[in-house]
Amino acid sequence: MKKVKDKGKKQLSSEKEQRIIEAIKRFNTELDKRINEITVKKLIDEGGINPYLVKSLGFKTIDDTVELFLTRHIIQGLGGSFGAVLERFIIELTDGQSGRECEKKGLEKPWISWWDVVIKKSFIKDKKNWKGIVISVKSGPQNMNNDQVKHFVRQAKKAEKHGYRPCLVFVYGKTAWGVISNTLPKKGYDPKEYVLIGKQVFNKFLKDHDYYKRALELFQKGWVNTNIFKSIDKKKRAMVAELKKKYGNDLEKLLQDTF
Repeated sequence: MKKVKDKGKKQLSSEKEQRIIEAIKRFNTELDKRINEITVKKLIDEGGINPYLVKSLGFKTIDDTVELFLTRHIIQGLGGSFGAVLERFIIELTDGQSGRECEKKGLEKPWISWWDVVIKKSFIKDKKNWKGIVISVKSGPQNMNNDQVKHFVRQAKKAEKHGYRPCLVFVYGKTAWGVISNTLPKKGYDPKEYVLIGKQVFNKFLKDHDYYKRALELFQKGWVNTNIFKSIDKKKRAMVAELKKKYGNDLEKLLQDTF
């Protein structure tokens, strides 16, 4: 997407920066809480452990099996919860608002709730009047598969029918993965016009093109003195002790109990 002539603010206001920091603090606090809430029940009765995967990896001990479960469970949870932080970051960066909030307030049709960020600022582009921009926020540019790209295109066409110009934003990275750069043009969307990656996001919306350096500082300020590795290790020791009390060192019996 080409740069706009008037990007307005040079940097974010202190109030906006503080909201970003608070979002990161909530993420860290909630992450520690989620780790503490993980139970043996989730591992055994709720399909937490894939016994076939455990066997395929050649695991012999309950300790290794619990570590695998915790790692997968926490990493999978990280993606969704941190995604909300990145959305808040882009909302503040662009003076936008959440698409879900737009729908709740009755400001737009339900289609808009799919979009992470909505910028309600009319402009003219290619001799067409637009009501604003709608943004789908992703993390790195390799975190989309072909189906997701096609789904973006379907949502983009809906947005255009309602007068909004679609945009795909990757908050870090340098180049788009092949499935993005190859698929979008076939659907009529030139990545140079509809995709922003890493520094391009700041170039588009801020006068300070180096603001990403400041952004990294903000995310560091959101740290709340927690150590994820210590939290995981503490939870692992507690779960292993509970499992061994029930199964001894019999991993086979544990795996059979997952059925």
